[in-house]
Amino acid sequence: MPTNVSVFFIISGIAQLFWVIPVVKQWSNFWYYIGIGGTIILIILWIVAVPAKGLEVSANEIAIELFQVVFIILSVMIVRDRTKRIDKKI
Repeated sequence: MPTNVSVFFIISGIAQLFWVIPVVKQWSNFWYYIGIGGTIILIILWIVAVPAKGLEVSANEIAIELFQVVFIILSVMIVRDRTKRIDKKI
């Protein structure tokens, strides 16, 4: 039976899937900021939740968190590039 912490992160992951739509459609940088901020918060919550789980961390969990960090870095790069393009047009 999953714990409350596991259920929270499963629901968060599902919410992230819905967040992909505005990013893929490139609606605005606002959605990138939401994704970056939300992902940082989820990483912090995961770090806090690890002791609550008894410090049992699987290789899959570490890989997921590394991919989250890579996502943040790529999102920052995309926002920076989009901002530079907008500034050049003005």
